[in-house]
Amino acid sequence: MSKIGSGKHVRGKHSHVEDSAVRGAHAAGMKEDSPFINGWDNSIEVPRRKRSRKRIAFAGIAVVVAVAALVGLGAFNPDIRSRITNTIATFGLDTSATTAQAQADSAKQAKDSSHKQDEDEALARESSSEPATPPLDLATADFSTIPGDATLTGFTINPAARAPEIGLDARVAIDGATGAITQENECSFVFLDLTSGKGYCQNADQEFYTASSFKAPYAFYLLQRSENGEELSESDRENIHAAITWSDNDSYDSLHYKYDDQEFYDWLASHGITQDPAYGWYPNTSAKKMASLWSEMFQYVMSGSENAQWLLETTSSTSTSFIRTGLEDSGASVWNKGGWISDSDVSAVCDAGIVRSSDGRDYLMVIMTDQDDGGTSYERVSALAQALYDARDGLA
Repeated sequence: MSKIGSGKHVRGKHSHVEDSAVRGAHAAGMKEDSPFINGWDNSIEVPRRKRSRKRIAFAGIAVVVAVAALVGLGAFNPDIRSRITNTIATFGLDTSATTAQAQADSAKQAKDSSHKQDEDEALARESSSEPATPPLDLATADFSTIPGDATLTGFTINPAARAPEIGLDARVAIDGATGAITQENECSFVFLDLTSGKGYCQNADQEFYTASSFKAPYAFYLLQRSENGEELSESDRENIHAAITWSDNDSYDSLHYKYDDQEFYDWLASHGITQDPAYGWYPNTSAKKMASLWSEMFQYVMSGSENAQWLLETTSSTSTSFIRTGLEDSGASVWNKGGWISDSDVSAVCDAGIVRSSDGRDYLMVIMTDQDDGGTSYERVSALAQALYDARDGLA
């Protein structure tokens, strides 16, 4: 057993010496192009070098791809771009072509991304925005469709429009203003955007004493009548001006004494108004019916006739306007006629008219209450007018 062990050891040692000697002897007598040089079989070694060159080539490609990717990333990050530049300089790599291509690709990707974002935003705007509402045709509008709900309600008299939703801020402000009135009294209103046909209302069917607020519709009736052949005298015009501007009752009475006949009562009936003899020439009516009358007056003053322009100027200079007072800081223009009275059997503080915003959009506002005549009542109606007007954007 020991010989076997020794034989392996000796054989391994001799083999090493012998192989060296043989390699030396052979190498001395071989040509340079021999496949055996320095004891190596070059016919086998050559393919190994080819594989090494392939590995180097693949490694080079990987480096170039990595550099290109990093250069592209560096186009968006100055710190990364600086580090890449220093690394390239250290190894002496020429990546100018790769860098240029990467930068061009990055720029194209950024442009495509921006274009895609613009398209997405445009599509989102198109899908979220509602088509423009056709304007209200006031001549054919049906004011009888205004609801008579006892609470704040959005409505529309434009068949092409949907009733508006009332925002929280608007609801709180309007309910707060009406609440100040309804703690002890009744209140009714209609606020209408004359372009969209959308509006807000409350108790629109409830009837109130009109007091002097009816002087403007009566003047409208007389001016229409004069254009149909019955001319108004100069004194008639003076009486109309005094009745509207100063709310002079004597001037108003003079007109009624002269012009009241069946034609007038028929005109009232055509608007759903029945004159109660107990209230003389100041009938009871609802905010809905008063709004219908003022819509006709608006169309009349917009006609441009001489009488229409005169009525517009007269209603713009009323000495008392709860609506105008409420909107005094808004830049809006107001054409109105208010009414106020405290009597043994009736009380009322009302106002009705047209409001033109500073940007030229027209609104119709009617507020009717049974409050006692007085400063506090005036302030409450003015506050409601302001709350309604401030909520106008929801009616566009």
